[in-house]
Order: sequence, then structure tokens, then C-alpha cells
Amino acid sequence: MNQNQNPYLFDRALQPDDNIKWHKFSESENSSQALCISAFGTLRDATLNSIRENIVGSLVGLAFSDMEKAPKRKRWDVGIEVEDPQLMNEYGSQPTSVDALLTSSEEVVAVESKFQSDARDGFGTCSQPRNGLCNGFYGPGSINGGKSSAWCRLETWDGKRTPRLYWAIGRQYFQPSTFLMQSSGDTCPLRHGSYQLMRNFLFAASYAKREQKSKFGVLVICSKRRSKKLIEQVHQFRSEVLLPEFRENINLCYYEDLITILEKSENSTAKDLATYLEMRIQTVLKIEQ
Repeated sequence: MNQNQNPYLFDRALQPDDNIKWHKFSESENSSQALCISAFGTLRDATLNSIRENIVGSLVGLAFSDMEKAPKRKRWDVGIEVEDPQLMNEYGSQPTSVDALLTSSEEVVAVESKFQSDARDGFGTCSQPRNGLCNGFYGPGSINGGKSSAWCRLETWDGKRTPRLYWAIGRQYFQPSTFLMQSSGDTCPLRHGSYQLMRNFLFAASYAKREQKSKFGVLVICSKRRSKKLIEQVHQFRSEVLLPEFRENINLCYYEDLITILEKSENSTAKDLATYLEMRIQTVLKIEQ
């Protein structure tokens, strides 16, 4: 599918060399993927070259105060649907896919976008207990079938799927309580909404470490009208999983913030994108004019 085949994709969102793994419902009017690619993919358009740094810098600055203080003239690069299996040894099955990746000479920000139903339902959960492959706790005996002594099924081989490094990398960023041995009846600290947040967080952290970036963050973006559950889950991840010194590395802002930033520009592409995003949000979420 190309941009001309999706009626819900802004007409300057894609570049000729984009190779997008389209979601099943990406051609639906409430597609989070179409909205995100419209918003962030368009920021790569040549007509925005002179103001891209201001747009991205302004949005990032709303979420991360330490990045706001960085030099205003720095260059920001924008990637969409970014995957990098090497970061966390995610080979053999679907690796973490970052909706958008914002990078400067010093920083990396992974963007996680939610729109309608996915914002209402919250962040993605671990499929292992959902599919009956583990018992939902972190500790010996959690894995169903086989004789593995691993505490988490994701740390073992599964056909061609390589053992994930989530727990190993997470020891640098997560509270010690996250790694306490559990038993039947307990709930894995990364089982529910924290699972998707964990993967995005470790992606950004690992990317920053490999590329020698001094700062990293995860920016969750949604509409104000669909933020309640996401706010709760981000707070839970920060307070129950992350070490105190890393809690400010994940924050939530709104598409309405991005729209305001775009509207302040004199650039016609920016203004058209702002109008488009506002229209999509109002139509799908039925926000009154």
C-alpha cells in the first residue's frame, strides 16, 4: 500500500524509500498507525526543512525539561516504524517497533502513539501468559511445558526466536523489586501494560548507549480525550518499575500540543498538517467544534 491508497494518511507523510509494515487496520479511519505516520512522517518533508528543528524541539521540550535546555539550533532527524533487533537480541520474530524515533547529536526519543481504541485499551501486554505459554509470574516454574529452569519464557529459545535481553538490560534501569523471585499466584511486574512501555524504554536506552547519546526518553502521545488510562499506566510504570533516577525519562504529551506547535508556524505544510490532524481527531473522537 502507498499513501495514495490510504484515505486516512496525510498526502506528504511518506518518502519514496519508506518500507512500512502496515498494521491490519491501517486503512481504517481510527488507525493509530495512519495518524502517527501522518504526524511524524510528514515532518521529514522537504518543505519543512527550515522549521523541523523548531517543531521537534518544541514537542520534545514539552516532555523532557532537560532536553529543552539543549542548544536550539541542533538538528533533529525523524524516523518512522523503526526496528533494530540487535539492540535487545530480538531475532526470529517481531522485534520492538518504535512508532517514531527522534534523534539529535545528543538525544534519542522513542515515540509511542495511541489514538482511539488502543488508547482506551492501554499499552500492549505480554503474549506469553495470554497464550497459555507461562503462568504469569517471574520465577522458577513459570514456563508451561518443557524442563527449562528460566524464570521467564522470553529468556529462552522458542524455535527461531532468540532469547530476549529485556531482563538483563533492565537491571540497569529497573527497581530491585522487579527481579525478586515470584511463585504461583504472583503477577509478573512486566506482564500487563508495563510490557510495551518496558520494550520502548529499553529500546531508547539501548539505542542511546550504543550510539553514545547522552540523553534518552520515551514520549507517549495521544489525544487529551483518550489519555486517562495511558496516564495511569505511565505513572504505574514509573513508580513501580523504574528506578527513581529514570522516572523522568518517560512522559506523556498530546497531539493537541503538536497541533498548536504546527499552527504557530507560517509554513503552509505545517498548517495543513495541523488542520488535518485536528480534523482526524475531531472526526474519530467526535470532539465538538
